[in-house]
This record gives sequence, C-alpha cells and structure tokens, in this order.
Amino acid sequence: MPLVPTTWNPADKGAGVDLSGGNLVAASGFYTSSVRSVVGVSSGKWYWEVTITAGAIYVMAGIGNSSALVEHG
Repeated sequence: MPLVPTTWNPADKGAGVDLSGGNLVAASGFYTSSVRSVVGVSSGKWYWEVTITAGAIYVMAGIGNSSALVEHG
C-alpha cells in the first residue's frame, strides 16, 4: 500500500484551532474545536498516527465523516 502523506486542512477546521508547522500541528484553547485532514477516504484499509504532547489535556482523536461538526457549541 503506498503512503499518502497528509496535513490538517486549514479550510476545514473550527475557529478555535490554530495550525502551524506546515499544517502538521494543530492546537486549540477550546475543547470544542476540531480539524479534518486534507485527505478523506471511504473504503479500504487505512491507518493514521497522532502525537499528543506533554501537558495536553482534554484531547480526543477520532474519525468523522464530512458532515461531522468542526465547531461544537
């Protein structure tokens, strides 16, 4: 299976999310904001990796479809 490098999508994120490092790093002061990748898949076998840094609290990593909210109120 070929590798498909991806980044976070600056056009598909909650207002509380700040991107840096060429859109490889996402940070938020709000626990209700999220961001999606620029690559979406709908079938097959895929995996992804995430690094949660020391001191991060209220962090969740997961999978959502295109209709999942990126800003929750």
